[in-house]
Amino acid sequence: MEAPFAVSAPPLTIETLSTLYPKATKAKHETERLLEHFELGLDRSISSQQRLSAVLNDFCRQSAELKNILNELIILECLNKSQQSMWIRRIDNLVADSENLSEAITKQLNYLYKTTHEEELKVNYVPNSKKPSDNIKFLIKERGILQESHNVLDHAIDQAKGIVYNIKNQNKILKSARKKALDLASRMGVSHSLLSVIERRSAIDQILVYGCIIFTLIIFFSLYTLIHLYYRTN
Repeated sequence: MEAPFAVSAPPLTIETLSTLYPKATKAKHETERLLEHFELGLDRSISSQQRLSAVLNDFCRQSAELKNILNELIILECLNKSQQSMWIRRIDNLVADSENLSEAITKQLNYLYKTTHEEELKVNYVPNSKKPSDNIKFLIKERGILQESHNVLDHAIDQAKGIVYNIKNQNKILKSARKKALDLASRMGVSHSLLSVIERRSAIDQILVYGCIIFTLIIFFSLYTLIHLYYRTN
């Protein structure tokens, strides 16, 4: 069998440079445009980063390809001196631009990664820097604690009102009883000093009851404050 004929590549000419150079220039302008948007913060999404990297790689590849073609044309002596000088200047500028753009884009992406990583560390490890979902959970929990504390205080106040009401009724009963006792004592000859002792003991009992009410309210308010501060700090 006869060996198949090898497909030869098209010959390199100055027209090859003229065809590829505008494409490389277009890729350069697109890279510069995307980089400008990225630097200004207009679009730093993942898709924008991928698009920027792809356009940059395409531009670098085309610049390197033009450089290789130019070197081959120089070796083959397909260019005169003026053409050679012009194309060397053009393509060297493209290669330099590709290197500068690559460095600038790498710097921007590294900075973005660094700032994003630092923000993630703050969210994950700093207690006061909570995620939005954590803030919502915290507010719901705090609202529940406040509602529970409010209910406890209302219950304590209602109990205190009931105690005060009972004391007032007892005072009325005691006054009535004291009056009757005085009348009876005057008839039976019981000394007035004994009745005074009984009255003082009743007053002391009232003071103790009021003191217990105030002490209970202080305890409830203290517990409410401590619980509120605990959930604030945690």
